[in-house]
Amino acid sequence: MRKRALSSGDKKETPVTEFMTRDPVAISLEDSSLSAAATLKDYKIKWIPVVDQKQIRRIVGCISARKMMAYILKESSAASEK
Repeated sequence: MRKRALSSGDKKETPVTEFMTRDPVAISLEDSSLSAAATLKDYKIKWIPVVDQKQIRRIVGCISARKMMAYILKESSAASEK
């Protein structure tokens, strides 16, 4: 993506529409952590936006695969200690 943006003409003037992802995969605030992890895996992506469906898909945050994995491992470890 970055290479495509930088390979065209004046790099400083390239509009983000030239290299942004249109209609990206997203999860909602109501989705479970398991659903978020599955979506990251299924689409082979490292980041996923979290949207508020009540406000016309307004982005309220994002989740990284790394943070999701750390959370799942932490929860799994805590559950096994009980």
